[in-house]
Amino acid sequence: MVKVMRIRRLLMIIGVCLMGHLVTNAQINTQIPGTWSVNPSPYVVTDPGLVQTDVTILDYSVARNFYEATTRSEPDLSQVLYIHKHIRLNTQKAVDSLANYMIPKIPNADPYFMEARVIHPNGKFEMVKGYLRTVKLSKDEEAWVMRPENLEVGCEIEYDFGLLIYNQYSGVDYFQENSPVLKANFKLIAPNTFTFDVKGLNGFGDISPIAGTKLLTAEASSSNIPAISNSIYMFPKPNMQAVAYAMSSFVNQTYNKKEKVTYTWQDFGESEFITYNNISRTEFNNLQKNMERWAFLKQQKALPLLIYQVEHYLKSIIKYEPAENIQQLEDLSYILRNREANDVGLVRLFSAVYYMLGIRTELLLTSPRDELQIDSTMCSFDRAKKPLLYFPEIDLCMAPTEYEYHFPNIPPLWANTTALHCWDVKDGDQSEVKTAFMQVPAKDYAGNGSRTVSNIRLTASMDSLLINSSQTINGLPDVSVKTMFKALNANQYRDKAAQLLPVAEKDIHIKALSYSNTDWSPTEIEAPTNIKGTYTNASLLTKTNNGIEIRLGGLNPTIVSANNTLPPRDKGLDILYPFFQESKITIEIPAGYTLANPKYYDKEFTVKDGAKEVAGFKSMVMVDGNNLTYYITQWYGATHYELGVFDQLHNMLGQLLQLKESPIVLKRK
Repeated sequence: MVKVMRIRRLLMIIGVCLMGHLVTNAQINTQIPGTWSVNPSPYVVTDPGLVQTDVTILDYSVARNFYEATTRSEPDLSQVLYIHKHIRLNTQKAVDSLANYMIPKIPNADPYFMEARVIHPNGKFEMVKGYLRTVKLSKDEEAWVMRPENLEVGCEIEYDFGLLIYNQYSGVDYFQENSPVLKANFKLIAPNTFTFDVKGLNGFGDISPIAGTKLLTAEASSSNIPAISNSIYMFPKPNMQAVAYAMSSFVNQTYNKKEKVTYTWQDFGESEFITYNNISRTEFNNLQKNMERWAFLKQQKALPLLIYQVEHYLKSIIKYEPAENIQQLEDLSYILRNREANDVGLVRLFSAVYYMLGIRTELLLTSPRDELQIDSTMCSFDRAKKPLLYFPEIDLCMAPTEYEYHFPNIPPLWANTTALHCWDVKDGDQSEVKTAFMQVPAKDYAGNGSRTVSNIRLTASMDSLLINSSQTINGLPDVSVKTMFKALNANQYRDKAAQLLPVAEKDIHIKALSYSNTDWSPTEIEAPTNIKGTYTNASLLTKTNNGIEIRLGGLNPTIVSANNTLPPRDKGLDILYPFFQESKITIEIPAGYTLANPKYYDKEFTVKDGAKEVAGFKSMVMVDGNNLTYYITQWYGATHYELGVFDQLHNMLGQLLQLKESPIVLKRK
């Protein structure tokens, strides 16, 4: 096991040097003068509408100083980042939730100073003491945490934070949050030998850098930024007011000449492609010897299955290590011997294996759809961070670093988005790397979804329903299901399968339950999970004076309910991936009853974007003797729906919700 040692500090003392005396010159004031007041006065509420949320952000200022970084001695230091934030706590909920105040951790950053204080409504203030600690929030997210004390409704938290940023010359600062921001400032300072592209996004305002005799500066401000709309059908970050920056060139000065170095996507892509695809003779020989022992390569098979089996085998034997810049974890000989690799090592391994099998792969570098997309007009290299291997022969991708996903499934947010496409072209013995931008291919909706077949009859006492259901789950929904099962032990499988039945477990009595294909098959590509159940339910059945009502509930699922509404009409609508849902429900009609209003269930609707069909549904009921069969299919063919189709989509989802909430009514003959 490679042990990763972090030399940079992960802990720092807050306010120790401030104890017992006032701050006379906060660091943010050296960048944006007048931001931090020595003797602060509490915010005076003149407009009650500005403090209706739990928190109001009074000031949010960011300064990125590339010039100062050139005057310091730390290796690979690119910029010094200053963050000033001043917030007001308007409710007791805010007081309770901010007792542990979290600041999202910034990659490649070391904190080097912090001053923080709590300003009380009576005008008194106290410095925050203690330590800034690191906590892990998820696989990809961490936060710094401080503990302000004696919080109360109406108080304010203000902090001045300085960080050293390494090897980062592009990025974005988001100034819009879940709370309103009354004032926001951005400033970039750099030597005038640097050239930057700086853009205001989503209304923050464009910024033109100004070159002086010594420094390049870019400044912008905004005010009264509203809280970002909160909807499960809209990705917040791409819609936030923000400032994006990226260096485009610099002057490299030696003792006798000056040379202008220009950044380009071609150079970046070529460098990344070589990193992932160039292997040594020793690595080649060791890999070749290993592959000779892989039994599944002995039989000839279709290309998609071969791609899948290689991925399944390697992900089952190679342990993922998240450590960066560890040479052993990127060396194929070490990886094969010790069976562990980091992100770079995994991409190099898969690229080499497919190459040796004669399968052409090309490199895609992309940004997830829930973040800012790659901007080809500026060198936003920080956004081209998610690697995919692209198979041009079949126009599909695989994700070497993501163990939950197996070909042809990739993380859904990495699909249908802009990627830097890198590939090599051979001319004799020479090879040249080409780059371009392309959309990452997404699976068609027909490859992602679920089919539920249910048979329902009333029990002999006619006071409950006996239901037999079979669910088949395909594609990306199945990735989630298999991931859930993988985290369980064998004794927990039955309980999890019961939770996935279409009728809530608390409302049913299970008589029989079976499940299959809950893990990835080593031989079969995309074997769908199947869950079958036999159970009784009384809550879906209602007897009336005139007959019987059967509510379908989860047997007829929709993506909206009365509790999760669509986003505002000024925004588009986002979904994770194209998908379908099919339900076939057969009900045995008791003697003496018939279906009331059979035509009510016959509906069809198609959402069109111009001439292109992008979503739709169809439902119908057929009665044959005493058997009633209800079919309903809904499909969503896009990942983003623009405003032009919003009303159509709203209409469609409203009809589906109405059908879901409408019971099957059986009336007496």
